[in-house]
Parts: sequence; structure tokens; C-alpha cells
Amino acid sequence: MIPFHRGHGVAIAVARLLSDAQIKLGNVVQAYELRKQLVKALQLVSWHNHLPLALAHFEYAEAIRRMLLHPTTPLPENLDHDELQQEMRASYEGFSDICAVCLGKPHPLRHRALAALKF
Repeated sequence: MIPFHRGHGVAIAVARLLSDAQIKLGNVVQAYELRKQLVKALQLVSWHNHLPLALAHFEYAEAIRRMLLHPTTPLPENLDHDELQQEMRASYEGFSDICAVCLGKPHPLRHRALAALKF
């Protein structure tokens, strides 16, 4: 594992901004890809129970949820609806697990993730 450096925080912020811009432009699939890359990159440089990794999991799951809720959004060619749902559930669970360790108390985003898991 590469040690987490403060410069990684800048890269995280840039990836989030690019992803948010893609969502606002209606390019949800591109936002999904950016957030997927962010989760993979953070898994290389952060501890398993690191809050930035938890937030990346949450944002990744939210991007997938947007793709699944809007029938006009084209799905990535290599994935089907069920695979995306499994990815979304895994990311929400990852977020929830990390929040349980890091925060130790209920968090509004954790409640939202748990509600999405029940859906």
C-alpha cells in the first residue's frame, strides 16, 4: 500500500468535481466511470477504514443509483442491470461498514445508505 499523502486529498477533490460536473451535464455513465476509478485509487492509498474511502464508496453507489433510476441513461456496455445493482449494494455496504468504525454513531449519510440497501 502506498501511504496516504495530503496531495491525495487534492486528487480526490478534483475527481469529485469532475464527476459532479459530468452528472450536471447529464453524462451519468462518465460520472460512474470517474467515481469507480476514484474508489480503486483510494483502495491503493488508504486504510481499509478510512473516511475518504467511505465517501468515495457512497458517491460511487449514488452514481450507480442514478443510472438505474433513469431508464433513458444507457448502461455501460459490459454491465447489465443486475450487476450494477450488486455493485451499488456492495458500495453502500462498504460505506456503511466504514462509517460504523470511523464515526461510531449514526450519520445521516449512513441512514441513507441503509435505506437504499433495504430498497
